[in-house]
Amino acid sequence: MCNQGCIGDEFHFLFECNEFNDFSKRYISSYYSKNPSVIKLNILFNKNSKAVLINICQYLKQCFKRILWS
Repeated sequence: MCNQGCIGDEFHFLFECNEFNDFSKRYISSYYSKNPSVIKLNILFNKNSKAVLINICQYLKQCFKRILWS
């Protein structure tokens, strides 16, 4: 779906892909999305906060809905 010509890895999917930018702003804290880095991605993926994990799941759910309906 993305036309940026980037590698479609987790970092791109969460922080760089314009196709899902609206979901990223809604579900991922600006701490991670402003000046994103692999270190911040690692911190995000290792959070034990239920709220953070629910937001990541919601982000993924919305992204996959968009992929399936496109």
